[in-house]
Amino acid sequence: MSSCLLDCFEFSDRHTSENLAEELLRVARGWQVDGKVVCCVSDNAVNITKAMNILKWTHHPCLAHTINLIVRDALKVMKPTVDKVKAAVEYFHRSTVGAEKLKSTQCQMGLPELKPEQDCTTRWNSTFYMLKRFLESKDAIISTLAIVNAPVDALTQEEWEEVCRVQEPFEQVTVEISGERYTM
Repeated sequence: MSSCLLDCFEFSDRHTSENLAEELLRVARGWQVDGKVVCCVSDNAVNITKAMNILKWTHHPCLAHTINLIVRDALKVMKPTVDKVKAAVEYFHRSTVGAEKLKSTQCQMGLPELKPEQDCTTRWNSTFYMLKRFLESKDAIISTLAIVNAPVDALTQEEWEEVCRVQEPFEQVTVEISGERYTM
């Protein structure tokens, strides 16, 4: 199995199903493969799915994107915990006093200096990495937030335990299917 990039271009038209189908067909015709397309893999957007139907091409949704959607939905259950973590991470990013105190607390505790990571809404695993980093600095974060009297809600013991447990299996699967080790 191999993959090739046939074209890369700015698409400034409206991303309607019809416009997408027209552009995909233009590229396929340009390479004289329009009658040879076996399958198209893409995200799960309705417009691209409809474009595949217009072209009568077999469409398979990207597995990594599907996992992303599943985990995003599952994260809604953890929203209160994730929101608390986000608030604390944002505090450390906004407050130079908080950031410096966290760094010195990590040094005093003999821990690596790990700056809290912010997440990106379009990538669930960035939320996982934010939570994982937060957990790795747990003791220093708890101490620092208490010392500086930061205006953020503390996590309960149950929330600390929940932080990464839910997402770890999804992260492992995503890394496995997205990497070069994945073969069919």
